[in-house]
Amino acid sequence: MKTLFKTLLIVLCATMPFFSYAQNLKEKISQKKEIVELESDEDNKNIPLEIFAMKSPDSTQFYLSVGPLGVGDNVLQVQFDPLFELFIEIGQTLADAEQTLYKIQNMYDQEEGVSMQLNGCLNVGFPNKDIEPVTITRKNFVLTKYLEFSVVRDGYVRATSVPKSDFNSLMLTYKLNRKRTLKEFKE
Repeated sequence: MKTLFKTLLIVLCATMPFFSYAQNLKEKISQKKEIVELESDEDNKNIPLEIFAMKSPDSTQFYLSVGPLGVGDNVLQVQFDPLFELFIEIGQTLADAEQTLYKIQNMYDQEEGVSMQLNGCLNVGFPNKDIEPVTITRKNFVLTKYLEFSVVRDGYVRATSVPKSDFNSLMLTYKLNRKRTLKEFKE
């Protein structure tokens, strides 16, 4: 009987961190309010693009998620990390978020090599407070215009690219849902 009790106690102690993590995850999920989500299918790789808001009792922060990043340098990126996503801060109000999204969309019409920086974070599932600069660079590949979203860490470049057609689809979906979004986030 004592061995059974000890075993149950050990199992309970071992699972407590999981249950506390699950509680924190539940709180994060309830705070996240999805606005638009799009699955890109670039070269048979599903790249999720998403615009969402994280609500807290005293503020709201809007984000653009450009999905998982590869690891490499400025020429070659290897995709192996499907868990970590890049979240870019786009504003604390819906008006600021829209303005930032249009600024990003207008970069596709700039010359190749033009870049800008925004704040963002690389994390699993949800953005956190570890904010770092994200460089957005306009590039070409054959006839395709795309933006490269990159973060430099430990001498390596972590990056992903979003073609113009995918970002335009995301923005079109946002515009079609704009009326509903304005009702949800009255300023």
